[in-house]
Amino acid sequence: MSNSTIFELKAEQKRLEDRQKDLDTEVRTALQSRASMFNILLIEDSPSDAIFASNMFNQTGCQVKIEAVRTGAEAVAKLKEFTPDIILLDVNLPKIKGTDLLPFLMLDARCRQADIYLISASEISDEQLQVKPKDILTKPLDVETAKRLCNQCRL
Repeated sequence: MSNSTIFELKAEQKRLEDRQKDLDTEVRTALQSRASMFNILLIEDSPSDAIFASNMFNQTGCQVKIEAVRTGAEAVAKLKEFTPDIILLDVNLPKIKGTDLLPFLMLDARCRQADIYLISASEISDEQLQVKPKDILTKPLDVETAKRLCNQCRL
């Protein structure tokens, strides 16, 4: 094998190694980005409360994708196309209460990895719950609560 052929092969090997490093960096960056991106399903019948909660998450610096729906039926339909990391479930929904929807969400395979939180402006007693959510949050949500949820989801 001539010196020029050896040189060309070494140059090609170096180019391939550099390209592999670039690809490794791209994959690592994409995985880190995905690891810090959270999908949130917000089940809230009040548009103003939904906007307020969305704004609180947007102020945290966490990368979030929030899908807001107004009813339990819309939530079930949304789960066919959206896999949440966090579910915020209003207690006082029309047609079906959040406390009645909670057990169905917890049994749904698409929600098993999600942290499910009930949100309410009023007190909720243990007697009202068939199953326990991750936590019960008081409305209105604030930035610190939104940050805490993102941090807990990272664990």
